[in-house]
Amino acid sequence: MDKFSIMRASIILMLILLGVKLPGQSLEDLVNIALENNPGLKAKATEVEVVRQRIDQVALPDPQINASLFMNPMMLPMGNQLGSISAMQMFPWFGALDAMEVEVMRMSEVKQQSVLVTRNELIFKVKSAWYPLLELDQIIEIQKENLRILETDKELATSRFQFAKGPMVDVIRTDIMIDELNTEIALMEQKRKPLQVALNRLLNRPENTLILLGPN
Repeated sequence: MDKFSIMRASIILMLILLGVKLPGQSLEDLVNIALENNPGLKAKATEVEVVRQRIDQVALPDPQINASLFMNPMMLPMGNQLGSISAMQMFPWFGALDAMEVEVMRMSEVKQQSVLVTRNELIFKVKSAWYPLLELDQIIEIQKENLRILETDKELATSRFQFAKGPMVDVIRTDIMIDELNTEIALMEQKRKPLQVALNRLLNRPENTLILLGPN
């Protein structure tokens, strides 16, 4: 099988891959895993919740109640009294309560913006790690399909040679092409490992976790 035929088979397989849903996890799946597992994002979300609770707590201070008991009844215009009870409510300076609420709300907005920035950065990093891995996986699949084609060609060439219908050189040439393709696939699979490690780190899970990519 010549190089032109291999190239044509590669193009056909690429078109098939683009039209068929691959098994595995999609980009959306992996992004969700990263968002759920990221400790920095969780910490920032907790900070937002704490600030939100502070907004609910911005109110007048609790009133103070004072009570006293007289040792001897006191003669007062309203009659004898054995004791007294009073309540006092502290009011902040005019506008202070509103200012506190505005300040806490601004702090909440800042925290929420920080969460959004961290979230977007993480999504961008996951996508940046996902696309090279997907591209490499597609190339590996194409080359494996080419390998299957070559192995079929070798069987045919061997059969023709055994029945004196083809030269031995066809078998040898196919063998060489198979060896080259096996080497190329092995090198690409080695190249895949660091890409998988990088993506697993973003997902905050063990580096050797197998990633099977699916459609976007």
